[in-house]
Amino acid sequence: MSVPTQPVVAGHQPGPGLIVFGDALQLRFVNQRARDLLGGVSPIERGTACDPVAMEILQMSETLLRQLQELLAGQEWSYADLHKEIPIEGHRLDIRAFGFAGLSHRDEVHIVMLLNTVEVNGSMAASDPPNTRDAARPMDH
Repeated sequence: MSVPTQPVVAGHQPGPGLIVFGDALQLRFVNQRARDLLGGVSPIERGTACDPVAMEILQMSETLLRQLQELLAGQEWSYADLHKEIPIEGHRLDIRAFGFAGLSHRDEVHIVMLLNTVEVNGSMAASDPPNTRDAARPMDH
């Protein structure tokens, strides 16, 4: 699978690919950048998972969902996250996945995945958001 490269305007990099799953891993949203990184209409959108990258994404989502369900069994609010890099033709696909419970209903689960390409030398080929893990935690009162 080749990753299409987009022309980069000086000082501007394409944003990350975004995939959102809901309860029971229902696909809720896929942006155009994620489609491009996954080679067009993603196998996830088609409902097939024969593509190795799509399989990795689905496996990460299932793992995250299981972790989150275990965490939520004993707490009011929690989140889980995973990070993985998958090698693809001269690049690596950097996948950061976050799972969290709905604010109004604890049983409502959301999984958000950010996809970026990483050059072989380690630099990000797409935007690299700052680490906001601590800022994302709910405040203790």
